Amino acid sequence: MKMPIAPTGPGPGDPPPDHPKLLAKLPRCAEFFAAPTWDDGTTYKGERTVWVCVSRSSVKLLVKVENPPLKMMVSGRTWDDAWAALELALKSDNPPWEWPEPTPEKGAKKKK
Repeated sequence: MKMPIAPTGPGPGDPPPDHPKLLAKLPRCAEFFAAPTWDDGTTYKGERTVWVCVSRSSVKLLVKVENPPLKMMVSGRTWDDAWAALELALKSDNPPWEWPEPTPEKGAKKKK
């Protein structure tokens, strides 16, 4: 069997993906996932992903940003409620991003 060759992805000069038409009613979500920069003009680095968790009573969306390493979770009773919650969170002046716990420096002693 031949060794698989990784497909070439978009390069640094390639345009970002189009805004998703399915998110037309959620412009902030569409902008977050498709725009090449943060509101202040800083270029996104890495991927932005959304994970969906569905249970009998709710839909949860876990949104992760690769760099800086951020995450947030929103939920709703229905799919529409969960996406509306994400839209509202992204429109907020202070979205509920969670930052990772700082890692101890090498050689640092742990507190007892």
